[in-house]
Amino acid sequence: MLDQPGRRCHNGAMKMPARLVCILILLAPAGLYAREDMSGVWKEEYTETIVSVEEWGKECGQAPKSPGRKKRSILYNVEDRGMDLEFTGPKGRSFATSSCQSPNSKLKAKERNLKDKLHLVNCATPETAKSYESGLYSFRIKSADRIEYRETSRFVRNVKGAICSHTRRTRRLYARQKGAKAPVVGTKVDALGHHDLTTCRALALQNVLPVQIQ
Repeated sequence: MLDQPGRRCHNGAMKMPARLVCILILLAPAGLYAREDMSGVWKEEYTETIVSVEEWGKECGQAPKSPGRKKRSILYNVEDRGMDLEFTGPKGRSFATSSCQSPNSKLKAKERNLKDKLHLVNCATPETAKSYESGLYSFRIKSADRIEYRETSRFVRNVKGAICSHTRRTRRLYARQKGAKAPVVGTKVDALGHHDLTTCRALALQNVLPVQIQ
């Protein structure tokens, strides 16, 4: 993790030059989107998932069910990059608030809204995809010690002429663990295209502009 003077500014897949992002941040009125530094060790306390089935023919196989709420107690090391938060957990599992929260590699970001306490990403596969998936993912900073994640994902596929469609809604809560040791992550692979831009430094933490892409 970089220290405060070396805080990084993330522009991965935002379709905006990194230098321009930093210029916009530096020109913003001081304190416009001020918030706390969220770096540290966090615990995913639980995950709760509810599944709603819209259409499901017999050709679709077994319909998905709601697993409900499950305790997790997974520790993550969070790095506050100003423009996003990056979570790194056991075995090097890494994800950022600016990315699509799905293992589907065909899912691409359509729009991002980055504000002081809300990171919102809208993703979808091409509409012509055989298995369509869309997702609306949000990380909301509730306080200096609480981060709430919400997800609404929709899945549609055609199996032998039958439409198989369901929606999954997920909620997770992350709590700051003061004084806790960072999890052992092993080799960390950064696949999101982060860039080191020392000119941004900690100013990105205090002045985060909302950014939208198409």
